[in-house]
Formats: sequence, structure tokens, C-alpha cells
Amino acid sequence: MPSDLTKHSISTTVHKIIYKCFDFCNTIQEFEENTISAVQQYQPFYSIGPIFAPGFTKSCISTSLWSESDCTQWLNTKPHGSVLYVSFGSYAHTTKHEIDEVANGLLLSGVDFIWVLRPDIVSSDETDILPIGFEDRSRVEGWSCHGVVRLKSFHIRLSEGF
Repeated sequence: MPSDLTKHSISTTVHKIIYKCFDFCNTIQEFEENTISAVQQYQPFYSIGPIFAPGFTKSCISTSLWSESDCTQWLNTKPHGSVLYVSFGSYAHTTKHEIDEVANGLLLSGVDFIWVLRPDIVSSDETDILPIGFEDRSRVEGWSCHGVVRLKSFHIRLSEGF
């Protein structure tokens, strides 16, 4: 008798999952527009994010493998919305040549920027991944750091160009 009960219970649960009416997801429509559109072809899907607990940015505990950098003082000297944020994210790897190209582009553009580089961004044993002299040449308009930058440093201060 118990095996029949378990079989019925599992079967009912599976059917509920298959025949659910809609999905809610803690995401942002604009960030995942293609994926959300694809899911919506099969069933209603609602992005309801971002949902953060009150005080989220104040109470975060760093789980990063890389050191933090605080560029708040430098950022506060720049006009609202004038600083370009450059990052390859948490997982991407690139080549030294591509890093050099981005660095030269940032210098030639003359825009204020924050460039966050993970220590392992270049998939090799390179220790100096920035071009020679880049930090000296970019000191006025740029802030480059190896590691992560604290989230609260950026609160509404950066430009839209990510």
C-alpha cells in the first residue's frame, strides 16, 4: 500500500509542475529580454525583480575571491552620469592583446572611467596585464583596479554605458 501512495504523490506533483499556469522570476526584463520572450511563447512568465532585502547593499558580506577597491572619493569628484564603467564580468577571460586594445581605446576617448579587472582575466601567467605606463597615463580620467569594486560606490553615479 505505501508504494501506491508514494507513486500517486509523485505523479500528482509532476503534473502540477507540468501544468502550472505561470512563472515569476526575480530578474529584470531588460537584462534577459530574449530569454524571457522565448519562455513566454510556451507559458506566461513575469519578471518581478530586482527584489532585494531592505539594506541589501549595506549588509553585503563579500564572497569574492578578489580584493575590494573603494573608488568613492575619486568618483565623488566627477559629474553625475559622466563615468563609464568597464568590466568583463565574473567569468569571462580575454587575451593580453584585447586588454591592450581596450586600454588604448579608453585613453584615446578621454572619458572618465572605472575599469575593474579580475586578476585572472587573462588566461595565462601574465602578472602585468595592463599596458606599460597605462596607470600613469590614465591617472586623471581613470580608475583601474584589480579585484572588485564595492557596490555602494556606484549608486547612481555612473553613466549608462556598461
